[in-house]
Parts: sequence; structure tokens; C-alpha cells
Amino acid sequence: MSKPIKLTTRETKHLLDEYPEIEFLEAGHVGEWLLTRKDQLLILAKEERIGSSLSKTVGIATATVSIIFHATSPLAPIGLLLGAAGYAIAQIQDSSSTHTLNPIPFYTWRHS
Repeated sequence: MSKPIKLTTRETKHLLDEYPEIEFLEAGHVGEWLLTRKDQLLILAKEERIGSSLSKTVGIATATVSIIFHATSPLAPIGLLLGAAGYAIAQIQDSSSTHTLNPIPFYTWRHS
């Protein structure tokens, strides 16, 4: 009996490489692999939180600088709009991912 044909493309090859072979899992290593995968996902989630907070910080900083220099630069109101829009987009993406409202970057509200 021949092995089944694997249909992979360049786009899906890296996804398949992240998962172990079925023989490895059948040999009783499911728990070990799940712990490894959990650690990988926690690292990815932490990196995503940092990126989200950084996006909010850049939006707030841009809006703040634009407010301060609005009298000296005619482009400052445009910067204010771009900064506010960037912050709003980052906040919406963060809220839809976490299902919480965290308006202050790098600070997470803890519920008791």
C-alpha cells in the first residue's frame, strides 16, 4: 500500500511544518506536543499585545504632538486626525481580540 499523496503548496508548507507527524502523536506524545504548542501560542499572544499597545502609543503621541504644534504647522490638524484614527483603529482591533476595553497602552485592566 502506498502512502497517501500530500497536497501542499508553498503557502501551506510552513503551516504543516508547525504540526508534528501523526506517528509522533500516535506514539503517545500528544500531551507533550500540546504543552509545546501552548507555550508557542502564549508567546505569540504576548507579542500581539505589545504590538497593539505600541500602535495605541503611536496614535496618542501623534495626536498629542499635533495638538501642541497646531499653531505652527498647517499640517498639524491632518496629523491630529491621522493619530486619532490610528488610535481608534488600534483600540477597535484590540477590543475585538480581547473582548475588553483597554484604552491605556501597556496597561491591562484586571477584573476582581
